[in-house]
Amino acid sequence: MDAVGSRIPDFRAPASTGQTLEASSFVGSLPMVLMLMPDPICEESRSQLHAANHRLADFASERVQLLAVTRSTAGEVRRCAAEEGIDFPLLADPASDLSRAIGEVELDGTPIRISLITNALGTIVDAVAAGDDMAAHVDEVITRVRDLGDALRLDPQGLADR
Repeated sequence: MDAVGSRIPDFRAPASTGQTLEASSFVGSLPMVLMLMPDPICEESRSQLHAANHRLADFASERVQLLAVTRSTAGEVRRCAAEEGIDFPLLADPASDLSRAIGEVELDGTPIRISLITNALGTIVDAVAAGDDMAAHVDEVITRVRDLGDALRLDPQGLADR
């Protein structure tokens, strides 16, 4: 959780939507929740994806872009999203480059299962480590997003309005 206070790296990654998504598409306009996960194929990740998918309306009502970042290929994230009915973007990060850039990896390079909350300027303002209960994890992320409220959309100097 060392990433809190740092800016999200400028990423460019293939998404399950078939598009290539970039941090710059969101930074300056939308806060983000980045769910870092090792692999969407494992049971824990599928449980986390389904729990987040079930709460998409909550993320939308808070005007937060939800993204899952996984150590998978573009084809694997497209297939997973289609098979599992996931309605938010899964980003392919097969070499864990984004997780490494953020500093949220195990010693062997495996991404840590954690959700990072950024403000609209791309600064990581909170990190929620995942436990064994993925639904409880997603609930905690939404609670923290709600607690942060307008602080996610505006910074103290009002730079997001410029």
